[in-house]
Amino acid sequence: MSTLLQPGTYKGQILDYGIKKTSKGDPSPTIAFEVHDSAGVVHKVYWQGSWNGKALDLTMEALLVCGLKSPQSLKHLAEGNISGVLDRELVLDLDIGIEVNSNDPSKKYNRVNWINLSGAAKFKDAMSIQEFAPEIESRGLIVDLMRVAQEKGYDLSKTRASSGSNAEIPF
Repeated sequence: MSTLLQPGTYKGQILDYGIKKTSKGDPSPTIAFEVHDSAGVVHKVYWQGSWNGKALDLTMEALLVCGLKSPQSLKHLAEGNISGVLDRELVLDLDIGIEVNSNDPSKKYNRVNWINLSGAAKFKDAMSIQEFAPEIESRGLIVDLMRVAQEKGYDLSKTRASSGSNAEIPF
């Protein structure tokens, strides 16, 4: 088992992404990032979003920061890297913390708290595009993505999302 990264901000790039099914059965975008510590050791850390409650807008902005190209691309997150809907070339600032397993306090892991500007997903409980596409429709996620992009100044007609604010995504 590798050692944990100390809490802080690290440079990272997307390794993989997909849609996981939460314990409640909700779809959840999940991104794996590769980061290097000060000694050059490579670590794999995860960010998981939510389309419920207050987290919805933060999740949409995180996806835009990661290069989501269009509202129509949202369903293709379920295909992972082969979809190309997130930009794996971007170098992102990742705020990484340490989480404690609620079932076993002796177990700790790193978690990406916020994000600032192959192959299919291999996450446990990953949702297929066939499972995720109806969720997009039933939850109105396309409309939410377009609203958040407009509010935050992202131009979804470009290949990459751009923001004049260089916004940070708190999680």
